[in-house]
Amino acid sequence: MSDSFDKHSIIELSDAQSNKSSQEVNLTSIHVTGADQFSDKFLQKGLAPLLRTSDSTIGDLITDAQKSASFFSGTDCFQNVDILIDKDLDYKQPTHSMLSTEVPMNLKAFVNLVPYRLKSVQFGSVHDSIYGHLLSLTYTNRNTSGIANYTHLAATVNKLDAEKGQTITGTFKIPMANPINKIVANFSARNGTVSRFQSKNQVIGSAQFGFERHPLSNPSGIDCSFFGGLNFAKRSILNVADSASDEVKTYAGDSLKQSLILNLNFGRLDCIPASEGAFPLEGFKSNLRAEYTDLPFMSAQGSNNDKGDHFEKLEFNGAVFKSFLQDNITFGCGIGCGNIRNLRPSVSDTVHFMDKFYVSMPGYGTLGLNNHSFIGGRSYFSYNFVLYTRLLFASKKSPLRTYFSLSGAKLCQNLDDLINPETNINYLKSTASTGITYKVGDYAHCNIGYHWPLDVTDVSDIHPGIELNVSLYGDF
Repeated sequence: MSDSFDKHSIIELSDAQSNKSSQEVNLTSIHVTGADQFSDKFLQKGLAPLLRTSDSTIGDLITDAQKSASFFSGTDCFQNVDILIDKDLDYKQPTHSMLSTEVPMNLKAFVNLVPYRLKSVQFGSVHDSIYGHLLSLTYTNRNTSGIANYTHLAATVNKLDAEKGQTITGTFKIPMANPINKIVANFSARNGTVSRFQSKNQVIGSAQFGFERHPLSNPSGIDCSFFGGLNFAKRSILNVADSASDEVKTYAGDSLKQSLILNLNFGRLDCIPASEGAFPLEGFKSNLRAEYTDLPFMSAQGSNNDKGDHFEKLEFNGAVFKSFLQDNITFGCGIGCGNIRNLRPSVSDTVHFMDKFYVSMPGYGTLGLNNHSFIGGRSYFSYNFVLYTRLLFASKKSPLRTYFSLSGAKLCQNLDDLINPETNINYLKSTASTGITYKVGDYAHCNIGYHWPLDVTDVSDIHPGIELNVSLYGDF
């Protein structure tokens, strides 16, 4: 079985068929349902293994059916792919090989495709740790041009606070011959003000080109995906205030970054509602991301500036969930860590503040933005222990939960400070929280919580009390 063959792809033989894999067969017809939104070219490509004209056996037919199921599943357009093979009792003109005395068995195939919602337009609100409250408009099409090309466009705007600006992003994916392999292109452009960096005008543009494989493998139902590509970014930091941090002043003006990005996701989660993945009950999820900027083959004359854009960045995030007492209680544990290593400290010991780590921490805001000694961090560690309980009046299938959590984070300027326990007094922040959370897929997320910051060494950085976060999307 192909590694792209997932649990949603089912090849089934009827009870009426012979168990002999060497039995010669004649596939008389293929009946497809659920493919009205796809082009004939796409269907012919997916059904090509079943459309071959040469003589075949039941074993060959099952292999061909698996190839077709793997093709459709690999497009990420279908929730389920089911193929049923049965005898064709109505076929009256069977053919058989001249070299065989055995009359081929006449069979027909039923291909049932259950697509996801292929097109959607969403409007809503989101909150970003740096850019504040944003209004967002997104368009997603999993089946551009009827051939399973993926298109995602998004625009965000902030007019509610000091961080005014607008951003446009886009993602395009083109399946290769094996659709689990895709060519990917991303772009983003932002123009606005970031008062926290004391820059009245920032113009940021980036483009990313690479290769994606999903699923990478499928052991024991684990979902695994890989992305690798090149990233190009031009950042213009303009109108910087005299009172701005030295780190911001260092990168005033234009700078260019060229980097190699590797991204690996793997995990397996059972959620409610299952179709939307809103609330995790069992399983784990993880992400490993690496970025390398010192690319000698990309270095053109004059591109190596003295602003320290020569680093390697490694970050890991993971979480585990376990439910008890008929899913009425769920325990979750998450960790995150990252480090940036300057590859040319002899040239400059700085790293662009937009490449550094910023950690959202309840009760403290965003670590790296409210610190008086530095902007951002090059090393961090974070943890979160949370206990969810179902409300008595809520349905067992509802993602409405109360929670009690203990979270913490440590953001530093180097790895030595991160692993040195003596720096905990200055850098480690911890918070106890309780509240109610409700999430339905990507459409609605509401969290009401009360936070108790446990580190009071600097009272100017703490924000105890009630916090309300709401994200709502209308889907058209």
